[in-house]
Formats: sequence, structure tokens, C-alpha cells
Amino acid sequence: MGSVGDFVKVMSMPCKEHAAIISRLTSEPGAYSGGMRAGLWLHERVCTGCKAYHRQLTTLRRGFEAWAGAESVGMGAGNGRCPEGVVRRIRERVGRG
Repeated sequence: MGSVGDFVKVMSMPCKEHAAIISRLTSEPGAYSGGMRAGLWLHERVCTGCKAYHRQLTTLRRGFEAWAGAESVGMGAGNGRCPEGVVRRIRERVGRG
């Protein structure tokens, strides 16, 4: 489908489907066409719920990236650090593995 068709398709979707797109774009920024992203952008200008959801996911992702990249996360049982296996899985998940 062309960019205009993608734009129209996104604009006609319910918010539940927008949430799935937002989730995927948060982890895979190039996952959708320019028309899909433009439609989502416009939808977020008029839908405060989807805009807030996108902002929340972005904040969580940045927090996890910072946490996974930290030398010491200040958590864990006994030693003040998060177990290395947990840190490794988080790093892999956010693309720093």
C-alpha cells in the first residue's frame, strides 16, 4: 500500500490498534512506512490517550536503556548489584547486547 493509503488506514484504526503500532515503533523505529508514521503522528495530535501512551513507552525505554547501561544499578540480593544475567538480558532486549 502506498504512503497515502497507509496514512488513511492508520487514521481509520481504533486506538487499540494504534497502541500496537506505538509499541512496535518504540522498539523498532523503522518498522512502518512514512505514511503510517505520519498517520500515527496526526492521530496523536488529537488523541491524548495515545499521545500519553507513546510518551510513557518512550520514558520506560529510555529508563531501561540507562539502567542496562549503568555500571552498577544499585539493586540485587546482598551485593548491591543486579544479577549479571538480568543485566545481560535487558541489554540484549534494548539492543546493547
